Amino acid sequence: MINNVIILIMISLVLVDCKSDYLDKNKRDNSKQVEIIDKNKKDALKQVETIDKNKKDALKQVETIDKNKKDDSKQVETIFGFNEIDVSLFQRESIIIRRLKEGLNDEEKIALSFLEKVITERRVDDIEYVITHPERIFDNFLLYLDAVKLREVLTPIIQTLTAQVEAATALSKYDGARKNEFKQELNKKEVLYLEMLKSGVNLDSFDIMYTFLKNNSNAYQFILLKTMIESS
Repeated sequence: MINNVIILIMISLVLVDCKSDYLDKNKRDNSKQVEIIDKNKKDALKQVETIDKNKKDALKQVETIDKNKKDDSKQVETIFGFNEIDVSLFQRESIIIRRLKEGLNDEEKIALSFLEKVITERRVDDIEYVITHPERIFDNFLLYLDAVKLREVLTPIIQTLTAQVEAATALSKYDGARKNEFKQELNKKEVLYLEMLKSGVNLDSFDIMYTFLKNNSNAYQFILLKTMIESS
């Protein structure tokens, strides 16, 4: 009888120990879960902080862009003398273009008018893939150029048009047997010059248009023709 009691007591103690171990294990598991949850919370907080930082950085960039726009606007106002605060962008651009044109001499104005026709007017002889730009693109090109680059573009045109007029003048004074031949040659060179300019502005890149126009003059073609006429 006593032995049975002892056995029961021992079994009870074993069960208590097992239960205690089970509870301890659950506590440890729960503790790990709590640690995981805490870690996830910390990671989530870090992500939120990162998002907030990115938002702040984005806002700073927007503020910087706005500031740069205002600074650019002030520079334009300083250069071109705008006084009206409420002048629209289109009006400002129109004023800039007008003042660019007003700053040109007579030769430059003629060359600019010639260039405008080349860029914006389609000729009957133009091949299909040649672009004829609208007036707005021409205005944007002028805004891109500014006063210095505009003169660089107009200089080769002035040289070519001047040589063309001199060749035409020499032809008008010539009464020899080759008059019709020289007249046809003059017309041919005029057409070739127009086609060359058309091909050079047949682009959507103002950088390339500018580089092409400032580096291409056909004056030598007309000078050569003038020399041939005068020596015949």
